[in-house]
Amino acid sequence: MVNVHYRSDANKCQFNFQIWEVLPNNTSNLVSRANAMERNITPNTIRQLTFWGTSHSHIFKAGNKIRVILTNLDNISNDYFMRTNPYVLPSLVRASNTIYMNSANPTYIQLPLIGYIPNDIISNTSIVPKNYF
Repeated sequence: MVNVHYRSDANKCQFNFQIWEVLPNNTSNLVSRANAMERNITPNTIRQLTFWGTSHSHIFKAGNKIRVILTNLDNISNDYFMRTNPYVLPSLVRASNTIYMNSANPTYIQLPLIGYIPNDIISNTSIVPKNYF
């Protein structure tokens, strides 16, 4: 899920978030996307937009990093099959957009970690492990 507080000077605004896993050698792999467009908005007003990304199962490996790229055109250079905005048609409207990231107007991406229990942990015990591997 993505929550964005923003202001646009146009009557349309498009957000394309890409989530990547970055390996220690700095190569990266696309994990998922979250795309949304709002139309007929009042320019220069602060708005809140909450939307879901593409459902995808992925296990991030320990030591790797997560990179989030925000763009107005959802394409990647090495995806020759669906390089031309596979999930949202681009608006191609010239605009200046501001994203707010403060306690009054939080912007964030929520990556749910569901049902993960390491193999060596017994789920019905009252013993709290000191660390996970």
